[in-house]
Amino acid sequence: MDKKGHDIYIYIYITGTWNIMTMLKACKMNEIANEMLKTQLQIIALQELRWKGERQINKTKYTLYYSCNPEKNRSALNGIYGPK
Repeated sequence: MDKKGHDIYIYIYITGTWNIMTMLKACKMNEIANEMLKTQLQIIALQELRWKGERQINKTKYTLYYSCNPEKNRSALNGIYGPK
């Protein structure tokens, strides 16, 4: 508890980064998710995803978020979060 009597919660996340070069190859998302589960990472920041637009993809064991400016082909946010 803090000085005012409020409960304090501490969250610890295991994170990593991965330059995947592209997610345009078949089964690439599953490959990354399997590696995430194997290494017990909870958050992976992905570089060079190369998907256009914005989307959230919910899978059974993880969620993928991505955001990319289609005009500049630059990613703003890419990551896999899990396990659920």
